[in-house]
Amino acid sequence: MRGAVYYPPCGAAARLLAPVDPWLGRRTTLGAAFVVLSAVKPTLRAEPGEAAPSLRHETPSPESPRPNSLNFYERWMLPPLLDRVMRQSQLEKYRREVIAPARGRVLEIGVGSGLNFPFYGAQVEMVVGVDPSPRLLALAQRRAADAGVKAELVEGTASALPLADRSIDTIVMTWTLCSIPDPLLALREMRRVLKPDGRLLFIEHGLCPEKGVEFWQHRLTPAWRHVSGGCQLDRKMDDLIRAAGFELTELRHPYAEGPRIFTYMYEG
Repeated sequence: MRGAVYYPPCGAAARLLAPVDPWLGRRTTLGAAFVVLSAVKPTLRAEPGEAAPSLRHETPSPESPRPNSLNFYERWMLPPLLDRVMRQSQLEKYRREVIAPARGRVLEIGVGSGLNFPFYGAQVEMVVGVDPSPRLLALAQRRAADAGVKAELVEGTASALPLADRSIDTIVMTWTLCSIPDPLLALREMRRVLKPDGRLLFIEHGLCPEKGVEFWQHRLTPAWRHVSGGCQLDRKMDDLIRAAGFELTELRHPYAEGPRIFTYMYEG
């Protein structure tokens, strides 16, 4: 998932989660997110020419890769939901702060619907945007044109980047690493294509050091990831980035508005 997906509270879900509300934030919106997203997630359907998916449900391990083929929900319903959620005005300040230092040839991991394009400056020569969703890439193409950004958009994953070694000046990630099936492999790929003097710029949400929040992040992630495009609430982003060989020269931990299980940020 590219960001923290949450929705206005609904009565029944809010009452159900009332006992843990102090750990979720001032308003309990998590229950409504489960209700809304679970309600709209349909039974798997095969696209023309594809094998019919199995109706048997098996829960993969948290780090196991998700299937390459997208089901109906992920292909048609999740992209507009993500686009709508990630257009929240409160996220613009984070985009502006993170993207401001970008320069040269930029690789944006999880470019999504192109919401970062208006924030790229004149020092950026071009943006290579990678995303697995063709629907989101179509939106991104239009936003790149509207923003006057030269962009090359690629349908693919961060775990197998179609780029030469040391060919990128800046890598940008905004609320992306939470949903990559193998984040360490993806980060190593990013390091491979980044020039020795290049920079990784990121804003991610992840594991919170507050014990009560951390408990609920671990508890809810197995269910949450199935309705949110693979988003995992409990990844410790700085440890992953360091493990891939990056040196963190700056790291901030702001809280965004909303339930704390979603809004503990890693910015650097």
